[in-house]
Amino acid sequence: MTQGGPGDHPLDDLLTWGRHPFPADIEAMILRLREVVPRYLDRVSSTEYFDWAAGRNLDTGRDRLQQLLGEYEADLKKLIGS
Repeated sequence: MTQGGPGDHPLDDLLTWGRHPFPADIEAMILRLREVVPRYLDRVSSTEYFDWAAGRNLDTGRDRLQQLLGEYEADLKKLIGS
């Protein structure tokens, strides 16, 4: 993602500019993914980010982010052999 200015992209607004375009729970999941496995954020389309920032498809977004976090947890368990 190229870095534009505030308001150009909701993910950039959150991660670069410290804005809060998403509902708090979605923001928390995005930030958690960024913390543990940032490349997973690339698996979310720009359209999805714009929808969530506009209050659309929020339940689908929550499910999507939970799925990605679940994949991370499963990958971590494989890695540490649990």
